[in-house]
Amino acid sequence: MFSLNYKNIFSQKLKVVKKKIKIIQGIKIIRTSRRSKSISLKIRNGELEVSCPYDTSEIFIKNLIERKKVWINKNIDRSRKNQKKIDQISNGFITYKGLVLKLVYEKSNLEGIAVEENELKNILFRQI
Repeated sequence: MFSLNYKNIFSQKLKVVKKKIKIIQGIKIIRTSRRSKSISLKIRNGELEVSCPYDTSEIFIKNLIERKKVWINKNIDRSRKNQKKIDQISNGFITYKGLVLKLVYEKSNLEGIAVEENELKNILFRQI
């Protein structure tokens, strides 16, 4: 016969992550565990997100945001510019050497990229 060692199976503690999410003046504030000791500022989808310990006061967070306002605005602008580029590509257009070109995919016996009449042709190799 064999025996199961239940102690090893159930001795592992499951990590429970508790987060409180609050939005203050359009800023998403995520309060994480009490053990964390750092505050992080992130720009996600063009919006500011603050991650901090539970016991961080709102006044401290507001002062931090005020001190980092230049960095926040610069990175929000950068995020929005990148989002415009992604939207442009997903709509089938790309900027190349100052020209807005339509993306065209073709299958051929050759492989390469060509610019013709406001189109960027991506020629894909077709296997026979």
